[in-house]
Amino acid sequence: YELLNSFDKSTVLKSHQAEQSSFANHMILILSLLQSVMRQYDSALKTCSVDLFLKVGTLLPEMAAHEKSLDHYIDLLRKDQLDETTSVELLEKSINFFQQLYSVHLSGEEVNCTTFMNDQTRLVLSACECITTDIGRLKVLILPGHENTEISILLRDLENYNNDARMCARKVKRRLPQGDFANTATPLNFSKEIQELITTTGGHMLKVAKTLQFLAAGSVQQAALLTDTEGLMPKKLEEIAYQASDKVYGKEDTGPYECLRLSFGVVVGTMNRTANAMENGEYDFDGTVDKRPVPPVVLRSNTVKAQISDIEALKVKMENKEESIKELKKQLKIKQEEISEQQLRVGQVEKKLETASRDSEEKVDIIQRKLDDTTNNMRKKEKEFEQTMDALQADIDTLEQEKQELKERLSVLSKKTLLEGLSRQAGHSAASSAGALSPSSSFSAQESPVLLAQIDSLKQALHHSRLENVRLSADGMREQMARLPPLRVPRKSIGRGGQGVSVAVGELPEGVPGKMELGTLAKQTSELLKTVNSLSCCPRVIDISKRKPGVEPISMVTNPKQQLVNKTATLTLLEKKTNELQVQVTHLLAANRTGGQVRTDFSVFPTPEFARVLHEKSGDSVLVGRITVPMAGGAGQTIPLNVNADQLLRFHSIMITSAS
Repeated sequence: YELLNSFDKSTVLKSHQAEQSSFANHMILILSLLQSVMRQYDSALKTCSVDLFLKVGTLLPEMAAHEKSLDHYIDLLRKDQLDETTSVELLEKSINFFQQLYSVHLSGEEVNCTTFMNDQTRLVLSACECITTDIGRLKVLILPGHENTEISILLRDLENYNNDARMCARKVKRRLPQGDFANTATPLNFSKEIQELITTTGGHMLKVAKTLQFLAAGSVQQAALLTDTEGLMPKKLEEIAYQASDKVYGKEDTGPYECLRLSFGVVVGTMNRTANAMENGEYDFDGTVDKRPVPPVVLRSNTVKAQISDIEALKVKMENKEESIKELKKQLKIKQEEISEQQLRVGQVEKKLETASRDSEEKVDIIQRKLDDTTNNMRKKEKEFEQTMDALQADIDTLEQEKQELKERLSVLSKKTLLEGLSRQAGHSAASSAGALSPSSSFSAQESPVLLAQIDSLKQALHHSRLENVRLSADGMREQMARLPPLRVPRKSIGRGGQGVSVAVGELPEGVPGKMELGTLAKQTSELLKTVNSLSCCPRVIDISKRKPGVEPISMVTNPKQQLVNKTATLTLLEKKTNELQVQVTHLLAANRTGGQVRTDFSVFPTPEFARVLHEKSGDSVLVGRITVPMAGGAGQTIPLNVNADQLLRFHSIMITSAS
């Protein structure tokens, strides 16, 4: 067929030239895909193992069935019967079969990167031609005056994407080595991830081309029902586009607008990165020559040849074995005669054996009866023994239970006795402290002075522990307050009644150094404060009222994302201006102080001493460390201290406070 570059209503509706051109481009695309898959098979089957080669060989009957479908299309081409009415469904099924078979068995094998890149580039260029043809047919079918509808905008965007993809593919093709790709001296080299990414790009291009083919075919059928002056409405085209995208994308379908733009975005991004990588030499030959493995078909042929030679040797051995078998047959006849004689002897021996077996069976019966009697007696004794053991075990369990109960009673009694003794001692101590009204109570208090001292000590310890907890909590809060940064209180401006006098910049004398710079900085500071105050007082909310949900805005001005980007850019610019103004103020202060600057060949910087003074005045100084001087004397001496309980508690508190 003649491939058309421009389309009008006569070529689209009144003749089959446009449809034939679209069919030819899509047939070229399918054949390019088939060629790419077959070359991947060729590269993988040259480097795979022999076992995998044989495993793939077992699938040869299934491959032969798909090969017949390819032969069918070749016969149609020879007979000049391959036209736009021919269905390519069988060809697409065959390609899908080979792709699935490759992904299951051969995806981990090596691929010739140069051949792979050339095939994928050719596939993208073929898809671009298909897309250009179908978009040209669709533009002719659109009703005049509807060039700004969503479907028209989609077609223009796809056309731009298609041109970008074609340009990137041509760049990649120009960078490919020339000549035989399989034996080139400078082959390409890239990773499996790049291969998968490029393969995914080809899949997206096929989906876009298939969707536009279905859309163009359906649109031509609908336009054939109209008059010559009429065209398809955008709604009708959009309906056909939704049907086409659903048919191609299936479960991944989110509408023609999003699916086609997303697929072309992936294609353009990948092809652009690939073209840049090719121009930068990222995939060029690095000089390392890998040792090519022996093809598995050669290894298999060598194995078969060795097996054939072994078979010939086995034939010679078989001939020798046949002669030996003939001799063995002769010897076998002699042995058969001897066996017949032995059988007669065996018959006589069997008769003797039968008589002996009868006698032995009688003896076995007698012994079996005795064994049964003995077994019955043993079972009776075992039952009696088990009954005796069960009774003894029950007695043991009963005794253990009684022992446990006695232990529990003993523990309860001991606890009761201890509690009664403590209660009596506590009652005696209380009675003795109250005044010893009865002679029995005074006698008990005299018997337990140690207990009273322990109770007093415990009370004091409890009281001091509570005080210590309160003190530690207060110290912790005090330390937290100390670690907080100090509050920066702004200094009060000195009025006319104070010691100093504020002077405006314009009132400074003419001879004051830095008057012009100071005025400029003051003006910039006031403008920056005014801008910040206006942004703080009048915040703007992002306007989303001028857009529809699910519809991309036509202009970037009304895009909420663009508004958010502008707002962020404004804040970043203000921050940058603030930093620049601080640097200018520091340079001005350093320039008007003696020894405040360090002059270099390229710029002027404040001296470190001056910068440190400014930093200390700002109140942001940080404690770096303390220097402690050890004191000699007192080391290794033991000094005894005689203290009471209060003094010991105080000394203990001081030591803990010092350690913390």
